Amino acid sequence: MKRKILALMLCAVLLAAFFPASAASAASPLGFISINDTLPPDLINVAVNYGNSVYVPYWLFTNYGLGVNYTYFSASSTAYMSNASNQIFFELPTGKTYNSDDVQFAAPAIFWGGTVYLPLGFVCSAFGGFTYRTIGQNEYGSILRITTGSEMLADDQFFRAATPAMKRYYDAYNTVAETPSQTHHPTAPEPTPTQQPREGDAVRLGLEGMPSAEMLELLRQQDMTVCFFLDAQAIRDDPDMVRHIACAGHSLGASCPEGSEAQMQETAQLLWDTARVRTILYTLPEGAVRPDGAVVFPAARTDMTADQLRESVYTVTSELDVRSGDQTLIFPSGDGSTAALRMLLYYFHDQGFTVAPLREPDGDDTPIVLR
Repeated sequence: MKRKILALMLCAVLLAAFFPASAASAASPLGFISINDTLPPDLINVAVNYGNSVYVPYWLFTNYGLGVNYTYFSASSTAYMSNASNQIFFELPTGKTYNSDDVQFAAPAIFWGGTVYLPLGFVCSAFGGFTYRTIGQNEYGSILRITTGSEMLADDQFFRAATPAMKRYYDAYNTVAETPSQTHHPTAPEPTPTQQPREGDAVRLGLEGMPSAEMLELLRQQDMTVCFFLDAQAIRDDPDMVRHIACAGHSLGASCPEGSEAQMQETAQLLWDTARVRTILYTLPEGAVRPDGAVVFPAARTDMTADQLRESVYTVTSELDVRSGDQTLIFPSGDGSTAALRMLLYYFHDQGFTVAPLREPDGDDTPIVLR
């Protein structure tokens, strides 16, 4: 019992720190959103009602540790959300929502005040890891509580602890301006301005490491061929997969992390012995001596986690957004890479890029490499 009382007192102190005190009074209740045991001030009056569903801005999911990644493809006005278990596309102009298997859902995204808003209930059920419910209402407003399982307080305890902070913010908010209604009713979605497509530009894609069967199937479905850079141990471990890659029409290159002449010769010979591929394509560490006649690229990291790989997609797309012409990309391939590659291929399609065979970069084509 003492522990519960202490938790309530501690939570009340933390909540009180969010808001300035004010003695003023006003008339309009507020809509609060809490995350676990906190009541962030930037989540006040941000929810909207649309089609009998609660919608919240996309940044709520990315800024508060809810484990969902977000990106926006401006050329098609499509919002994309993903985590380790799911991928969802929201087409703003058409109102279509679907997953990576093209299963469609009646849960459109909307634009409201120039920001993408997403249906809270649908995102919660699609990605898991958090739940939400309205936990109480008083003269200051109501609280929609989102929890991830790490909360300390039960709903009634949290609402009591939050009430003093709700009053303080209610007083301050209504002192300075007329309060917007808690319940908003946005109209039909409106697309934002789009970027110019990159029709005619190519991405020359190299993948560092052994692919999964799922990745090869993804490339087959997209009718794309790329170059896989394999090291000597990967070739020895799975020679059948090496032959499968070659038979699927992909190029094979030698990944030589040490950069020694002996390693380059060994890896190239293994590719010949295993798949009868005579390669001139290498990934080498910085400072390694280039073999005569070889086409050399910097090596990408191969130890990235699935979450790091998904985050790296944003780095790649941001870089491609500010470049012009054909580009070379060396990206990791391996465990957890397929979801990240799927995101990249969607971006290429969205922007009008084609995927082309690797060639030696010229002075204007500095490779984009994940390191």
